[in-house]
Amino acid sequence: MRHILIIVSIFLFSFTIISCAKKSSEETNSTTTELEGKWKTICYLDSSDNHFYITTISVTGTNLEIKDEAHHDSSCNTDDVTTVMSFSSFSIGEEVTYSSVATGHKFTMNFDSLKYTPETAAVVSDLNTNSYCEYSDWALNTEKDITACFSSTIPANTTFLNIYKLVGNNLYLGFGTTSYPDSVNNEKAYIKYSTTTDNTTTNDSANITTALLTGTWTAKCSDNTTASTSSKTVLVFSDSGDNLTATTTNYSDLSCVTQSFVFTKKLNTLVLGSKTTTSQNQIVYRFNAAVTDITLEPKTSSVSTSLYSSSFCGLTGWSAGTETSVAGLTCGSITYDTVNDIHRDIIWMNSEKTFIRLGDITNVASTGYPKTLYTEEYYK
Repeated sequence: MRHILIIVSIFLFSFTIISCAKKSSEETNSTTTELEGKWKTICYLDSSDNHFYITTISVTGTNLEIKDEAHHDSSCNTDDVTTVMSFSSFSIGEEVTYSSVATGHKFTMNFDSLKYTPETAAVVSDLNTNSYCEYSDWALNTEKDITACFSSTIPANTTFLNIYKLVGNNLYLGFGTTSYPDSVNNEKAYIKYSTTTDNTTTNDSANITTALLTGTWTAKCSDNTTASTSSKTVLVFSDSGDNLTATTTNYSDLSCVTQSFVFTKKLNTLVLGSKTTTSQNQIVYRFNAAVTDITLEPKTSSVSTSLYSSSFCGLTGWSAGTETSVAGLTCGSITYDTVNDIHRDIIWMNSEKTFIRLGDITNVASTGYPKTLYTEEYYK
């Protein structure tokens, strides 16, 4: 039940970014044509509940709908719940000036309703057990209106204020307080889609070249609260752009401080291929490269002793601070590529060229390339 409340709370927080307040006297109404249609995020992780989300904003005239889909998995393929927040009287106001080539405006809208759909038997059971929102007849994939449940937090007809920024086909929203915010959240883009179908693709990716990739791209520290560990991955593309070294350092704490072991995959003769479309309608680039080595390096004596004792990967020569090749070996439940095997992957770069994402190599199509992207972002 706690998880259900977290999901709804996240949804409300995400979009009470548009703060409750009366309309500013300085606002001037304009048409909503600029935002007309559908805007959709890629699959992203919300660290507050470790669930993955896709959020869609649909604008039709003066009506606006926000649909938040929660998923179990990093590819956003396994449904959990869907929450829909509806607004009316959507109105775009005065222009907001940005230092970049972006355009934007202030906007207001009035809250109408909040609806919730459970999409797993476990969620339905929790809802009924706890008579959530005074309903005890929750059913799988059946929507209920829970507006009254949150009337003390967001009364119906509450006016919300915010700003937006447009960069090409990417829409960014601000975080409101008691007035219009001063900036937008540049880490969360809503990508323009067709107003008639979810199957329309959109090219929100930058045109990727080896020159753009050259350099070091670093992911944020990722913690595993269950195991009390963490990890951080660094991608290094060579000056020529045809070599890639991916290094994942694992830590024995939650803050990426105390190193435990390092896993490295080295590729060369990297070739960028043609654009393709993921199962989530994201336009990405394929690439392939030859494996030159895959190594594992224990960083402490306790880790090397553990690897030695278990003959991990069938090896007994483990030593702290020494890289050992595991290419072609079976280590636990994983069999690694051998040297000269072809590594196939996909890559996506945001339109502002500030971060990249790679493919989910655990979810591969018959072509050998990933169907979807990992949520992990690498920043230069």
